[in-house]
Amino acid sequence: MNQAIEAGQLRHIRLTPTGVNEGGHYDSHEKAIYVSVDTFTKPGLEEPRRRIDVITGTLGHETGHALNTAESRKTLHFVAAQITEEIRAAGPGGSADVTPHFSLYQRAARRDEAIAEVEGLECPGQPHPIHQWRNNHPGSDAGAGSSHNQLRQA
Repeated sequence: MNQAIEAGQLRHIRLTPTGVNEGGHYDSHEKAIYVSVDTFTKPGLEEPRRRIDVITGTLGHETGHALNTAESRKTLHFVAAQITEEIRAAGPGGSADVTPHFSLYQRAARRDEAIAEVEGLECPGQPHPIHQWRNNHPGSDAGAGSSHNQLRQA
């Protein structure tokens, strides 16, 4: 989170309105992470530790999106330019297959979600399976380097 703040990608933490169907989201224009206000009242999260775990995981996940904003924007602008060129080249009444461009965008969006998910899992103190697995398998390759960096290199 500090890295996102220092990079100027995170300035606010806010609450979503009641009833919004999400745990949270990152708004790159506002440079804000939104956490669902329902997290504070949701049945099953009455125990403070469970509630804090969910909030911490959400903050970590959305911070992952904040950290990946530049890469996501670069991909979106590239894909938009490619689609625009395909349509221009087809001309009036022509046809253009933009499927490969949407496929690239979809892969980039999935990668962004995967990176954000790993960020959420790597929050210190989070009792997530990846931490438990690493603790039970010391010295394994999975513990070498951060998962975040491994995904970025993929």
